[in-house]
Amino acid sequence: MKNILHLSFLLILFFHVVAQKKLPEFGKVDMSELTMKECSFEKNANAMNLLRSVKIDFDDNVRSWSTETASEYRVRIKIFNEKGFSAANIKIPYVSESKSSKITDIEAYIFNLDKSGNIIKEKLERKDIFKEKSKAKNSLNSVSFTFRNLQSGSVIEYKYTRIDKYSYSEEPWFFQDELPTAISSVTLNIPTYMELNYHFVTFNPIENDSSFKKYGGGFFDEEIRTFTMRNILSFRIEPYMSSLKDNLQRVEFAVSESGLFKSSAENNEYRWQHYNILLLRARFFGKQFDKPIGDMNQFIDSVKLLNSNETKIATVYSYIKKNVKWNNELTFYCDSIEECWKNKTGSSAEMNILLLNILRKVNINCFPILASTHNNGKPDETFPSLSQFNCVDIIVPDGKNFYILDCTQKGLSFKMPPLNVLNTKAFIVDPKQANWIYIANDRITRESRTNIALNTDSTGNVSGESRVVLTGFAKSAAFAEEKNNTDDEKEAEKKLSENTESFSIDTTFEERNEENSDTLIQRTRFHFTPSNTGASYFLNPYIYSYFKKNPFTDTARLYDIDFGSTQTYFISIHLKTADNFTIEDFPKKIFIRMQDSSILFKREVFQENNEILIRTTFTINDYYFTKENYPGVKSFFDKVYALINEEILLKKNN
Repeated sequence: MKNILHLSFLLILFFHVVAQKKLPEFGKVDMSELTMKECSFEKNANAMNLLRSVKIDFDDNVRSWSTETASEYRVRIKIFNEKGFSAANIKIPYVSESKSSKITDIEAYIFNLDKSGNIIKEKLERKDIFKEKSKAKNSLNSVSFTFRNLQSGSVIEYKYTRIDKYSYSEEPWFFQDELPTAISSVTLNIPTYMELNYHFVTFNPIENDSSFKKYGGGFFDEEIRTFTMRNILSFRIEPYMSSLKDNLQRVEFAVSESGLFKSSAENNEYRWQHYNILLLRARFFGKQFDKPIGDMNQFIDSVKLLNSNETKIATVYSYIKKNVKWNNELTFYCDSIEECWKNKTGSSAEMNILLLNILRKVNINCFPILASTHNNGKPDETFPSLSQFNCVDIIVPDGKNFYILDCTQKGLSFKMPPLNVLNTKAFIVDPKQANWIYIANDRITRESRTNIALNTDSTGNVSGESRVVLTGFAKSAAFAEEKNNTDDEKEAEKKLSENTESFSIDTTFEERNEENSDTLIQRTRFHFTPSNTGASYFLNPYIYSYFKKNPFTDTARLYDIDFGSTQTYFISIHLKTADNFTIEDFPKKIFIRMQDSSILFKREVFQENNEILIRTTFTINDYYFTKENYPGVKSFFDKVYALINEEILLKKNN
């Protein structure tokens, strides 16, 4: 704590030692750690965390809403073999564009045994630490480093301090990691003028310790809370699982002024209303809603003359997306919409609150909503905490319609809700409308329609042309994944070559309207030589389709399945062969469905002489399935992928 009397130094030191007594000393390893051959509770691990810990100190200006937390992280890792070397590639994410967080005091060591069995300790040099500015979507900047002289048996250890503004939003501590972990611990120093609430999402036992620092009693006293978990199995990622944060073992925090709230569940609504008031008064949120924005007056006056609310919404939404670049920072803390517009770049909060500001100035009724993206986990209405949210979007009621707007979304019109918050709850921040809402869309929100025409020549070579119509989230996914044209062609060619030999793309073309339409049309011309044995040629009719690899091959599953949205895929393949070929065999007509019609697969087949038409529809009507439903989902997908591997057999006549 700042401004504490120097006479308290001995007490501070004493209690720091008590709080840390269960953790090994930084920079010193035990011989048993270096001679360890395997993880005792996960034998096949290639590396493990011997220790993961964080100690969080709160600044003493919490009531100003411009506060800081200083979080000191420590990690000690044991490398068992070469397959575990990747665990020594360290990347520490942080946000720097708005200076809302920074990384300081990095210190790292690697420990090895020499041929005589002596411990060799090497310190990481400053020149080996790199700051990286990410260009990837939804990615943070990072500090990265690795270790020289890494070998099987090494122990590496590092620590750093992360400084964050806005301590009312404290991130959860994840006990679980992609590596098995021997000790995972979080310690919080809470001033007496603050209150800490928390809840666990765990199945391992938790050690909960508390102690106190006293500075003569009163305002600056602190409570020290430590939560520790031991022998935690590694986390296994499964296809189509919901957020990692929803499934990892963790403890979540809520920080508030002491005595402001009672702990009973009946006061949850009051807590949310208190956060609502604080946000509306905060300089980084509500104070930005009606600020004047530089040279916007002429644009605002022109939008006011437009005929309908829908046209006004579309115009303002497109204008900001076109003129302001997202800096990849995802947050609900808005530093300055003035600077955002002036520099033509900003965080998600700055862009979306700028959008709200202009919409209100053109007389569009709209409200900010606190939301949590899928990667950040689902918010819990019963646990009042701003820590659950990582973005702010805008809700616009327009008659019977409600639009959810997010200026960071590429390839979506204002009529489509952002996929990253679809099927989640969000909290409206407003003096009169403060409440929870559920973001949903009953329509098929991801649709792909593919039409393919194939022709074989007399030698068996195939030329083809495809037309793919991507609608809704299928279109936005294509925008998110796009690179430059050359890279796109190479990537498409690579994917298609997985199923077909000698595949080559001749031309590609796209028809797009990024902001005002939710449809993208892709046209491709290509040629290839199908696999053949003598006069028999084998052609997979699904070479250019969604069906690449069955995602559900594991016999059991630990976590629920989340497809993200409802979706449908339509594929039509028309094949015409040369006169010297005969269609000997082909996939048959079939219709299969889940018992509750949550997933459907339908294939129609029409064949006459040297032509065949195959139409396939694959529809996912329910986006979410619990792990208990996994056997049924797996069985269905096994049947589907067996069907799509059926080939067309062509016979070449002499």
